[in-house]
Amino acid sequence: MGIGFAVPINMAVDIKDQLLTDGKVTRGYFGVMLNPGDLTPEMASSFGLQSGTGVLLADILPDSPAAKAGLKAGDIILELNGNNVAEVNKFRQDVARLRPNSKVKVVVFQDGRRKNLTITIGTAPQDDTKAEDSSESTEAAAQALGLTLQPLTNEIKAQLRIKDARGVLIGDVEPGSPAAREGLQPGDLIESVNRQAIDSPQDFAKIAATADKPILLQVRTPKGRRFVILRPDEQP
Repeated sequence: MGIGFAVPINMAVDIKDQLLTDGKVTRGYFGVMLNPGDLTPEMASSFGLQSGTGVLLADILPDSPAAKAGLKAGDIILELNGNNVAEVNKFRQDVARLRPNSKVKVVVFQDGRRKNLTITIGTAPQDDTKAEDSSESTEAAAQALGLTLQPLTNEIKAQLRIKDARGVLIGDVEPGSPAAREGLQPGDLIESVNRQAIDSPQDFAKIAATADKPILLQVRTPKGRRFVILRPDEQP
């Protein structure tokens, strides 16, 4: 039918080796959320990086390998084990192929200067593995609305004093986007999409991707709960 499917040979070989050695496949885990899309010169310049390529970190998960190594939101990873980093998808694949408990060296642009850091790779939990598998669809669904989303972890619940809350946290809102025009703010909590409760960015993506437009969100803000209608195809 003219449909092709390909798996990068390095990934296939790595999976084969892991199955033969361990009987299962494990994936490396940094504990970061990548900014959607490859880094543009304009975006790099806004962070003070005048030349070179890299991937921008939108958020760092608490107690993750990245957090323990000193990475912060807004950092740009320039190199991974001596290799230049340029594409978000390739970086994600490279990290997934790293062995848990191994140590990797990264060069990061942080606070206006290059830094050399060593990260001890963690093991991706099952939920995190699913999150990375569907990260592209999650980013696409949220990006259409101008949102960057992050999981509502127990640590974040404790920080925000919302122990019994559920939903996903808004990490960033793109200026001029449908979300921005409706007054959504970083730190707001999306509790439901089209009247369906959600517990992860993947829940958000699944409902938003199959929903008829517009999309109805129930949002919890510092001023209380409210409903918001967003239209992904609406232009500023």
